Amino acid sequence: QSGAIDNDDGSGYYNTTRNFFVYGGYGQKADMAGHDMYHTDNVYAYLKSVCYVDLGGGEVSNVTHRNRHSNNTCIQGTTNPTYAA
Repeated sequence: QSGAIDNDDGSGYYNTTRNFFVYGGYGQKADMAGHDMYHTDNVYAYLKSVCYVDLGGGEVSNVTHRNRHSNNTCIQGTTNPTYAA
Protein backbone atom coordinates (compact mmCIF):
# COMPACT_ATOMS: atom_id res chain seq x y z
CA GLN A 1 0.00 0.00 0.00
CA SER A 2 1.58 3.20 -1.16
CA GLY A 3 1.32 6.58 0.46
CA ALA A 4 1.12 10.08 -0.91
CA ILE A 5 4.49 10.93 0.61
CA ASP A 6 6.98 8.39 1.93
CA ASN A 7 9.95 10.13 3.52
CA ASP A 8 12.24 7.61 5.14
CA ASP A 9 15.67 6.04 4.84
CA GLY A 10 17.33 9.22 6.08
CA SER A 11 15.31 11.65 3.95
CA GLY A 12 15.47 15.12 5.41
CA TYR A 13 14.46 18.73 4.98
CA TYR A 14 11.49 18.27 2.63
CA ASN A 15 8.97 21.09 2.44
CA THR A 16 5.67 19.69 1.15
CA THR A 17 3.23 22.58 0.86
CA ARG A 18 -0.14 23.23 -0.87
CA ASN A 19 -0.64 19.87 -2.60
CA PHE A 20 -3.67 17.69 -3.28
CA PHE A 21 -3.04 13.97 -2.79
CA VAL A 22 -5.80 11.48 -3.57
CA TYR A 23 -6.37 7.71 -3.13
CA GLY A 24 -3.15 6.91 -1.31
CA GLY A 25 -2.82 4.07 1.13
CA TYR A 26 -1.98 6.74 3.71
CA GLY A 27 -1.13 10.44 3.65
CA GLN A 28 2.44 10.92 4.81
CA LYS A 29 4.87 8.43 6.33
CA ALA A 30 8.24 9.02 7.92
CA ASP A 31 10.43 6.43 9.57
CA MET A 32 13.87 4.89 9.25
CA ALA A 33 15.60 8.15 10.26
CA GLY A 34 13.43 10.39 8.09
CA HIS A 35 13.48 13.85 9.71
CA ASP A 36 12.69 17.55 9.33
CA MET A 37 9.68 17.05 7.03
CA TYR A 38 7.39 20.06 6.87
CA HIS A 39 3.84 19.35 5.67
CA THR A 40 1.68 22.46 5.47
CA ASP A 41 -1.65 23.33 3.79
CA ASN A 42 -2.02 19.97 1.99
CA VAL A 43 -5.15 17.96 1.29
CA TYR A 44 -4.97 14.17 1.68
CA ALA A 45 -8.20 12.79 0.17
CA TYR A 46 -9.89 9.36 0.21
CA LEU A 47 -7.13 7.49 1.97
CA LYS A 48 -7.28 3.76 2.66
CA SER A 49 -5.65 4.12 6.06
CA VAL A 50 -4.35 6.82 8.38
CA CYS A 51 -3.49 10.34 7.32
CA TYR A 52 -0.19 10.66 9.11
CA VAL A 53 2.34 7.98 10.05
CA ASP A 54 5.37 9.15 11.99
CA LEU A 55 7.03 6.15 13.51
CA GLY A 56 8.96 8.50 15.70
CA GLY A 57 12.10 8.65 13.67
CA GLY A 58 13.50 6.68 16.58
CA GLU A 59 16.86 6.73 14.90
CA VAL A 60 16.83 10.54 15.19
CA SER A 61 17.69 11.34 18.79
CA ASN A 62 17.66 15.14 18.53
CA VAL A 63 14.08 16.36 19.17
CA THR A 64 14.71 19.50 17.11
CA HIS A 65 14.75 17.27 14.01
CA ARG A 66 11.16 16.05 14.27
CA ASN A 67 8.59 16.25 11.49
CA ARG A 68 6.00 19.01 11.52
CA HIS A 69 2.43 19.06 10.26
CA SER A 70 0.24 22.14 10.20
CA ASN A 71 -3.06 23.15 8.61
CA ASN A 72 -3.49 19.95 6.58
CA THR A 73 -6.86 18.46 5.67
CA CYS A 74 -7.41 14.71 5.79
CA ILE A 75 -10.45 13.12 4.12
CA GLN A 76 -10.47 9.42 4.88
CA GLY A 77 -12.07 7.09 2.37
CA THR A 78 -12.87 4.34 4.86
CA THR A 79 -14.54 4.07 8.21
CA ASN A 80 -11.13 4.02 9.87
CA PRO A 81 -11.50 6.34 12.87
CA THR A 82 -7.74 6.80 13.32
CA TYR A 83 -6.00 9.95 12.10
CA ALA A 84 -2.41 9.10 13.01
CA ALA A 85 -0.29 6.08 13.79
